[in-house]
Amino acid sequence: MDSERLKRLIKCIGETIAADIIILFTFWRINPMAEEFFAMNMHPFVIVSAAIALRYGNYLGVISASITSVIFVYVYGFLGRDMYLFFVDFDNYKFLIMFFLTAVVLGRFKDNYTYNMEMSSEKYRLLNEKHKDLEQLYEKNRFINKELKKQIVDSENSIISLYEIASSLDSLDPEEIYTQTMGIMARFLGAKTVSIYTVNEKRDFLRLKLRMGEGRGLLNSIDINSIPCVKKIIDGKQTVKFDHSMNCGGNMPIMGAPIVYEGRTIALINLEDAEFDSITDYSYYLFKLITEWINKALAQAIAIEGHINRDKYYEETRIMKYNEFSERLAEEKKRKIRFGLEYGLLKFNRFEKSIKNIDNTLSGLIRDVDVVGYDESKEELYILLPATPRKVTHVVEERLKGELAVELERLS
Repeated sequence: MDSERLKRLIKCIGETIAADIIILFTFWRINPMAEEFFAMNMHPFVIVSAAIALRYGNYLGVISASITSVIFVYVYGFLGRDMYLFFVDFDNYKFLIMFFLTAVVLGRFKDNYTYNMEMSSEKYRLLNEKHKDLEQLYEKNRFINKELKKQIVDSENSIISLYEIASSLDSLDPEEIYTQTMGIMARFLGAKTVSIYTVNEKRDFLRLKLRMGEGRGLLNSIDINSIPCVKKIIDGKQTVKFDHSMNCGGNMPIMGAPIVYEGRTIALINLEDAEFDSITDYSYYLFKLITEWINKALAQAIAIEGHINRDKYYEETRIMKYNEFSERLAEEKKRKIRFGLEYGLLKFNRFEKSIKNIDNTLSGLIRDVDVVGYDESKEELYILLPATPRKVTHVVEERLKGELAVELERLS
């Protein structure tokens, strides 16, 4: 029995005994015709049984009638009356029948009334919930209708704008495509924060390449195997809209999409934050469309870049010639101006090792996203650290000093 039912039982018993005692006191102390107590057609104990039954229902009403009957029989015997006569004479035991009959009839009425009230309340609650659901559905439909109208009327979401997206990605330089991606996401998706991570050669880490806006707690380097949702995008090559039901853990972006080249995920584009009214199914499909176009543009740019790499890099190395390195540095400077993205730039003077030895030495010291350039005429080596804060640049600088044992100058 729960505490609420026990409390009702105690109150019922207490009220019954109290009412019976008050009635007995009234008849035996105040009323001069006390003997009439056993001869009344409308007995006051019936009123007690009726009141308790109407207050507490059938079950407690019967208990109250039982208590009243016990008190009635006790008083009858206490006055020295014949108990045998009480149970054989209908005029005596009819009172007990009246107590129980009153309790059962009125108690049943109370139970039916309570049941109907509870059912009505439940129906009202369900109707109220359905009404709220319909209101929410109506608001969603209004919002969708508004969005659809905007897509048709607003030039920002028109066919002309989609053509502008495609035109923005019409470049033969992968780095320029990455930069243009930031602006496209901000303009057409209302993005506040967008990031691009590249997948390293071992395919176990993501390295931040580019970020626009304030990050949502995503690290610059992410262990792929520690976050199943990220691994799912990389392995499945599918665009994903993240939600709490996915149990990804940690701070996850709103949407993520892979950049795939030759059947292999080489990078991830993340929509980390956006205007609240921009997070819709339409935005998801537009994000998916944009990333598909980015994939195509990058595939074309990387393929062409592969043919001209022999002119950009020193043979069989990852080291850029100085002119091409200057162009890559200019792109990073553009990103800093547009998106406030910090980068590090280190210069080594009087570097006397051969190009291949330099490349071999640096292979284990810098990240896949870092860019190395060499000015052959001045024998100066440059290392560009994209998306790298100053405090991290200092750490890389100290590590390179120790390994290369040459004079170093920090340019940015």
